[in-house]
Amino acid sequence: MPTTPDRYPDLPSLLEAIRKRPGMFLGHKTVYGLSVFLAGLAFAENYHNMPASDRLGGFDMEQFERWVEMKFNPSRLSLNSLSLAEHLAGSDESGFDLWFSWYDEFSGATEQT
Repeated sequence: MPTTPDRYPDLPSLLEAIRKRPGMFLGHKTVYGLSVFLAGLAFAENYHNMPASDRLGGFDMEQFERWVEMKFNPSRLSLNSLSLAEHLAGSDESGFDLWFSWYDEFSGATEQT
């Protein structure tokens, strides 16, 4: 059986798997669960002092956060993209869909540049 790095070689592959089968990874479609999952992943990588070359990459989360803030957070609420998606969508499940729509828009825009 392949290990997780072989199955999900980068963050975009993992995010696509989560989007397609949120129940398998998060229990149900939840932007809060996605937030906790990604925070746990970052914590584990930091805790184990993984070198940058071994971490799940392929997506510039910091640039994405700045892009979301500039484009969708004119009130400058103190929320990251995941919390902002839930806030603006009005529910945890709708926030999941909204966050992934932002992810798609950002990914498409960065691929064209």
